[in-house]
Amino acid sequence: MTWPEAVRLFQDVVTSHPVSLTLALLTAASLGAVYWMRRRLRRHWHSLLEEASEEPFRLLEESSLSEKDRAALSYLKALRQKVWSMPDQDISLSLDTFFSQAQDIVHTIASIYHPDKAEAQYEASLKDVLALCRRTTSRLEAVVQRGPFRLLSSRPIGHYRALYKTYRRVNASSLVQSLKKHPMLYKAAQVMWHAKNWKNPFYWVSRELSRESLRWLVRWFTIAMINQVGKEAMRLYGQHGFADDEERDLVLACLKLHSLCTSQKSGQREGALRAWVAFVCDVPVLDPAAKIRILRQAIEKGVDDVVMAESFRTRRGESWYKRGLHRLGESSP
Repeated sequence: MTWPEAVRLFQDVVTSHPVSLTLALLTAASLGAVYWMRRRLRRHWHSLLEEASEEPFRLLEESSLSEKDRAALSYLKALRQKVWSMPDQDISLSLDTFFSQAQDIVHTIASIYHPDKAEAQYEASLKDVLALCRRTTSRLEAVVQRGPFRLLSSRPIGHYRALYKTYRRVNASSLVQSLKKHPMLYKAAQVMWHAKNWKNPFYWVSRELSRESLRWLVRWFTIAMINQVGKEAMRLYGQHGFADDEERDLVLACLKLHSLCTSQKSGQREGALRAWVAFVCDVPVLDPAAKIRILRQAIEKGVDDVVMAESFRTRRGESWYKRGLHRLGESSP
């Protein structure tokens, strides 16, 4: 076949089967998008699993982690690995499950920091425990506003539980179970079903969304919950000033930007302070009570030179500091 004949054949196919060609292109685009999303989810998943770095906590003091801090971090890392190896049938998108697991994390970390106490969790005051709940909730709310959770978190939990029950009921059917006893036959049935729907982009999108929701998103949220509850419990029972370096850097960025505002001329200071207050309100991770404390401390007491001399320890802290400079109209730190 010559090149002109191939071009004419392609033109005939396009004009004769436009609907089939459109569906095929949509399917290819859907598969490409699904592949890209799965790669991003896996990268973020593994970064969550490795999130156990030895980081200092306090703002004005460089200090290494204690043995109790290391034991608590090892416990949290083991919990994350357990979620990774958990079979699909043991995964549950349930408030009771999350509350129970969060309670176990707090009890265990409290016993690590107070091994001589029979009920170590009561070594914290009611005010501190309520603050732990508030900060953890605020952090998790920020988590579900990012990435694929932005779409899925707005739907009722009952919707996903119903889909999951249907998934389990189908997999528990006698036909599926008999096919699974013969891996080659089960694989052949899967291939035939995929071939039947190969031109249906909605089939591939719904299949991947349901599978990724089960295998990745619920696990991802569970690990995020373990991280946030664990950090706040370590902060409370270990008597640390900050949960991690990211929180420390965000506070430092707010204080440094306030110092820049007060150093400006009187005509520009008012506008800069308004922009600074808006910036503090938009900062993620920090809960509303922490933002109010930052505003009060900066306005009433100012920022001393020791704080201004501190450097950032995370890239996110530097990134938010640069955003603040842009909001204030500054071109350089």
